[in-house]
Amino acid sequence: MMAAQRVGEEEQLNQDLFDKYGVTLRTFKDTPPPNSQGQNEKLVQAAEFCCLQMGVYEDTETVQDAKMARVERLLHEGYSVNSVDHNGWTAAMHAARAGHLPLLTRLSSLPSFDPTLSDESGKTAGMWAAEGGHREALHLLMQAPTFDLDQPDSFGGTALVYAVVNGHTDIVQTLLRAGARQKVGMFGQSAQEAAAEEGHEEIAKMLETAYNGGFV
Repeated sequence: MMAAQRVGEEEQLNQDLFDKYGVTLRTFKDTPPPNSQGQNEKLVQAAEFCCLQMGVYEDTETVQDAKMARVERLLHEGYSVNSVDHNGWTAAMHAARAGHLPLLTRLSSLPSFDPTLSDESGKTAGMWAAEGGHREALHLLMQAPTFDLDQPDSFGGTALVYAVVNGHTDIVQTLLRAGARQKVGMFGQSAQEAAAEEGHEEIAKMLETAYNGGFV
């Protein structure tokens, strides 16, 4: 009875998903075998879809499991965790931007995971996590041996700078305690100047303390 009920619930969920989004659970679970055309983008697209908010369906465990299952299948088939799409995005960047911890935990656990990869604007997964205020996601990324605290993007922004500009005091503190010390931010503006301009007085004081050798 329980099995029949579950089948019935999944059939109804499939119909609702298809009516509203044009997809079913099979869309998440199944994907064609690897091929040369667009091969690098499949994992990135699966990760992006994993992070897609779908209203009430996002709270459905069946949907979440199916999304993760698709990512897992692609990894099992040999897709690199460092695959990039046409914009230079990796799966980890999508996970970091959304603060999707289960996905980011899986990706960052792979030995070949590279947190220094950047998109076409030079932003890394760490910068996306810092900008979005996802402290736990950033902490995960910082565990990677090659994570670079002061790696800049094309405009001179770092994870610290993005956290400063967006007023994420806890992330600024985390990065400073880890040793981030870049003083010059985007377009030549210092991190302290950016904090003051945005009205983040507590962060400006925190930066001053850190730059003078104090504990934050």
